[in-house]
Amino acid sequence: MIAGSPALPAREQQIYARYTEALAQLIAEETRSRAGDLRPRMVASALIGVHHALIAYVRERPEAGDTDRRRLARLVRQRGEDALALLSDGLGHYAAKR
Repeated sequence: MIAGSPALPAREQQIYARYTEALAQLIAEETRSRAGDLRPRMVASALIGVHHALIAYVRERPEAGDTDRRRLARLVRQRGEDALALLSDGLGHYAAKR
């Protein structure tokens, strides 16, 4: 339903942008970041990116014929844990050319 409407994905992007900004402000306050420090916004963007990717994954599964909700919940949890581990370990080695 969301993908079929031009207005809903645009609105969803606005919501993600608001969430990202609010999270960045909270992180900046919690870490007592100085003005101009990009790290709070970068961290917020990465975390909201994980959320956005998981939502997209959930939306794709029924289209792929996967209707088992318990299985989907396990898959989403695992993919979320994998994504957060990647962020935790740092992105330096991800997709590095040999």
